[in-house]
Amino acid sequence: MLLDRIRAYAADGSLLERSFLAPILWAWKEWSSMDEPREWATSFAVDADSALTLTEKFVASQRIVGGGTEKVRYHVELDTIGKFVPTDKLTPLIQKADSGTLSERLKTTRRAYLEALERQAKGQSYEEWEEEQDLKI
Repeated sequence: MLLDRIRAYAADGSLLERSFLAPILWAWKEWSSMDEPREWATSFAVDADSALTLTEKFVASQRIVGGGTEKVRYHVELDTIGKFVPTDKLTPLIQKADSGTLSERLKTTRRAYLEALERQAKGQSYEEWEEEQDLKI
């Protein structure tokens, strides 16, 4: 059964290595309860590196082409990741991460998360932020 495999991956530490972790966590929630994936994700995010590694699995990308240029935009939906790890736990870990020691992927993840916090502080929806960003292209 798939639920048993998800639990086994969680127990042996290999769940994070799975492609499409976010959909796996949603399936786990549907087949058991929200408690199991939330406990696993929250227990995993204990320092800046682990918090960013987990958050990276929730980063979405979008290619923007216009005016002869191409740009990739990365974003995180705080409400989505917050269902699995409270953002009040993730935020201080991600904020204190030393960008100088992070891989490019984790720097991108950190930047996308911090932009999401900025959007939230402004009371901006993702769609409003996206429109604002489109004007900059």
